Amino acid sequence: MIVLTLINSTLRVYVKGINDVGLGRKYSMVDNILNLSGLSEIYLAQEVQDEKYELLFGDGLFGKN
Repeated sequence: MIVLTLINSTLRVYVKGINDVGLGRKYSMVDNILNLSGLSEIYLAQEVQDEKYELLFGDGLFGKN
């Protein structure tokens, strides 16, 4: 499950697995995939249309999937 919170115009993203407690693991936003490992808990925010965004998560090679 993905939990999104917006506090003071700051987006916070948490990914909650079956065994996680609380909100889950906090993922950090990055603007490029350089220097990432397959374990990096990251996401990218990409504008798709008219100020609407999609969140892209890792694939196991660049960022945790």
